Amino acid sequence: MRQDVRAYVGLGSNLDDPAQQIRRALTALESIPRTRLLRHSRSYRTAPWGITDQPAFVNALAFVLVPLAELDAELAIPGAGVVRDLLACVDAADCVPID
Repeated sequence: MRQDVRAYVGLGSNLDDPAQQIRRALTALESIPRTRLLRHSRSYRTAPWGITDQPAFVNALAFVLVPLAELDAELAIPGAGVVRDLLACVDAADCVPID
């Protein structure tokens, strides 16, 4: 029996037209088989931290539905960089980080 989970995916870019990179990432999430992009936040800018001599970031949050058994493989988008801080939720009370 397939169990789908809701996952929150944080998106961010600060190079090569960051707003376009976010739009591309959302399109790529929509194209992953057996995964549904349920909704996403608006894009927003954040200042860099740590190494601060770089451009500001454009960020967004995507909310997807994905089969639990395929979660890691499903969210691997070639060329998209690293997926970090992924949360999987069976219901709103049990969101847990995915390592």
